Amino acid sequence: MPCKNITRYTYETTAFQGYRLAICKNKRLFTRYFSDSQYGGAEAALQEAMRVRDNIFKLLEQGNLTVSQVFAKYTVRSRHQSAADRREKMAHGKRTSLPSKQKAKVRS
Repeated sequence: MPCKNITRYTYETTAFQGYRLAICKNKRLFTRYFSDSQYGGAEAALQEAMRVRDNIFKLLEQGNLTVSQVFAKYTVRSRHQSAADRREKMAHGKRTSLPSKQKAKVRS
């Protein structure tokens, strides 16, 4: 595949230079950015964006996973643990503590 679903971003007024991968499937949108500086140049960033895109399409074609599951495999997580990550870990028997703001109120 050439560069379908991949857009080049080069703005003089921002620090970001790189590519954006965007795939819409079953009303779900997957977006991921590939920075030139993170991948060591424009060509390497493009190659990584194409690799991720091709892997996503391959998994979608196989049909073993839902669209959400496929997109989740390639979503870059922030350093902060999301509520969904905490629920998943708890479901698998791994306990994690909630930040103090999110602790449930316990009635005596």
